[in-house]
Amino acid sequence: MTQPPNESTSPQQPEPQPQQPQQPQPQIQYVQAPKKPWYQRVGCLVSIGIVVVLILLLGGCMAMVGKVSEEVDKNLNAEHTITYAVTGDAQDGTVTYTVGDGDITQESGVAAGWTKDVTVKGILGANFTVTNGVFDEGTITCQILKDGTVLNENTASGAGTSATCSITSDDLKK
Repeated sequence: MTQPPNESTSPQQPEPQPQQPQQPQPQIQYVQAPKKPWYQRVGCLVSIGIVVVLILLLGGCMAMVGKVSEEVDKNLNAEHTITYAVTGDAQDGTVTYTVGDGDITQESGVAAGWTKDVTVKGILGANFTVTNGVFDEGTITCQILKDGTVLNENTASGAGTSATCSITSDDLKK
């Protein structure tokens, strides 16, 4: 009688498995999106937009500076004819006034009724001072007129007293 082999006496080897053909693994392919041209990329478009806005702002500023420059030039070269006048009862006064670009002129021995037409230029305006003589006790009045309209007027009384009239370039534009 034959006995079945004792399992404990002989080592058991794994039974060879029949080889199955290996299935090929599916390949994952990545499709790359086509590149946009450089001028269509977001970063480029933003940069171009910023540059365009800056150019427009700079152009607008230059236009405003040009207008302001023209206006300042016009005001600096503007000429206005005004009249300085002395009224009151003074007989021996002294007048000091501005002419042209701010030049100062002085005359002595003037009496009430004295007038002087002058041209002032630029943005300086005009200044006019009248002073009573040392022996003149009366009143003395200064006036600055433009086209017959009094722009400024002041009066002083007594010997050696002064009255001053001043106007700005804005007063001359009225």
